[in-house]
Amino acid sequence: VTNLAQPNIPTAKSIARPTTQFSASQTVDFAVSVTNSGTAPAYGTQIRDSLPEGINDTNATLISALVGSTDVSANLTFSPVAGTPQIINMDFANNFALAPSETVAVTYRVALDANVLADQTIVNSANINQYLSHPTATGRSYSNATIASATITTPGASDLSKAVSPSVANIGEKVTYSFVVPATAVNTTLTNVAFEDTLPNGMVFDNTSLNITSTHSPSNAFSTVNNINDKLDIDLSSLPANEQLTFTI
Repeated sequence: VTNLAQPNIPTAKSIARPTTQFSASQTVDFAVSVTNSGTAPAYGTQIRDSLPEGINDTNATLISALVGSTDVSANLTFSPVAGTPQIINMDFANNFALAPSETVAVTYRVALDANVLADQTIVNSANINQYLSHPTATGRSYSNATIASATITTPGASDLSKAVSPSVANIGEKVTYSFVVPATAVNTTLTNVAFEDTLPNGMVFDNTSLNITSTHSPSNAFSTVNNINDKLDIDLSSLPANEQLTFTI
């Protein structure tokens, strides 16, 4: 019995930075690496990378294609294809051989959408579409459907900030509360912002004193709890990146 030498290529994917959290419009470098763990050269390796929602699908750019420290980008066709999701085709020429135990690493750059939402988990995946046992059509064609992925996140919104003046009040004296939502602006869009404040016993809202100083106009409503006007709801469908909702009551 003669064992036939064959190539074997799994896929690995990573983020080419120490951080995994990125904000709207920020660039992200992904690295896809494939190693020939077989016993024969692999030719014409084709990688398919799928960009999920939240990653801009118009500006993917190749940074490098390396085998060790050797630049092999001249052998690579890097071609993003628009769609949902966007696919990046990374196709090495049929005469490009990846020898046994060699690894080729392709690094490319994308950017998050300007309106990507806060507190999102974004998974970028890739797999091997095809590789050959010979640089001509007479060679055997292989594929590897195993998905390799890398995960990034967007920052979540911080808690709101709340201040009161005066901090000590007499019976019948008015007290002003100031709010900032979120407490620290984040570079991602916030959606379905909902604020609720219910006063403790002994206090009641002055409906006429609500002052929203933000450039946005959220809906607001006072309601009755325990037979007094002591609940305030403020709702905003969307708060753009780097903006905050501020108001006093």
